[in-house]
Amino acid sequence: MPLLLNTQNRADRLVWVIVQLLAAHGIRGLTMRRIADASRLSTSSLVHHWGSKERLLQVACFKTTRWRLDDIVFRTPREGLGAFVPQERESMLLAQAWLAWR
Repeated sequence: MPLLLNTQNRADRLVWVIVQLLAAHGIRGLTMRRIADASRLSTSSLVHHWGSKERLLQVACFKTTRWRLDDIVFRTPREGLGAFVPQERESMLLAQAWLAWR
């Protein structure tokens, strides 16, 4: 039986690598080589699966925004406006990345 890969988890892990790079180096620091090195993939593999850097960054931007909004929506009922202020390290990275995309 062939091994079934969960492509959603792999994409999420790749986007998380991009979020960390974006928070550390800014938008200009997002090169295909740096993304490939940090995710332990080859640049040719990234291009093969995503088509282009622009497509990869579009997906990363969308997922980052979705994760940030989901975090805010989840926290709003108990924290009110405080939900907009990131508290954990992961939330801070998401907020930094979301602002960098903007």
